[in-house]
Amino acid sequence: MSRKRKPPVRTEFSFDHQGEELAYSKYVSKETGRIDVLMVPRYCFRACPICLEPDPDVAEHVPPESLGGRVMTWTCQKCNNDFGPAEDKLRSFIDLETTAHAEASDGSVPGKRAAKVAFRSSDGRPNGMFIRSAATGFDEIMGSGASRVIVQPLDMALVHATLLKHAYLAACLTNREIPRTAEADEIRAVLLAARDRDTDGLNRAQLALGFEPAVGWIEAPDAPPILLTQTKESGELHWIFMLGGRFVVQWPFRDGAPAVGRPVADEKHQSLDAGHADGDRE
Repeated sequence: MSRKRKPPVRTEFSFDHQGEELAYSKYVSKETGRIDVLMVPRYCFRACPICLEPDPDVAEHVPPESLGGRVMTWTCQKCNNDFGPAEDKLRSFIDLETTAHAEASDGSVPGKRAAKVAFRSSDGRPNGMFIRSAATGFDEIMGSGASRVIVQPLDMALVHATLLKHAYLAACLTNREIPRTAEADEIRAVLLAARDRDTDGLNRAQLALGFEPAVGWIEAPDAPPILLTQTKESGELHWIFMLGGRFVVQWPFRDGAPAVGRPVADEKHQSLDAGHADGDRE
């Protein structure tokens, strides 16, 4: 899927307000440390990992290119192209942005005007909403004195499905196989419903799977696209992916662990300075 890359949303900024400097950040808190990770190489499967159709022939970025991904595998044209709207929602979620619509209640400006807004936080102050870009007439409506603004919530079902998609593809790449288990079938049912924009089917499939993605942010802009590591929480070890140097998501399978002991010719171990929360086609 070829898309023009959007300019990155600044993670931190400050400005003066009535003589007081206000500092805002995308991250509420930060922790730095050094963790050992396994870089996952790219790989081409004989079937599309999502729909299982043979001979996939469209380059698939994992995660999306705008979130730091690179071409890591190949999917069929339908799975690649039709997932675009869902991936737009994921980009908005990672960048903490959404759409707002404004209209003049007195009719002084006809119709509605849309704007992209980003959410940022600041210690000890309320969260802020900042306009990134707006359609012509948005400022006129806001200055009319009779404006009404509706902030459109993100479709979190699609966000979760897209997080699952990239965790699933990363797991397939880690193990170099497309799993044919009951749980994998349930995951693919979620992905196909999201691809086909089947809202009812997506809700049913997500309920049956019970996957609630634990997601966080990292600060590693130069990281390889897919890094696999372990984290210890409440005395238990969990596998997580660090995707694109932008966010993390957990291993998607309950009934299958990473095949980290399997020899892979081009796998590399390396370390990464992380913050809070490519091989040839074969």
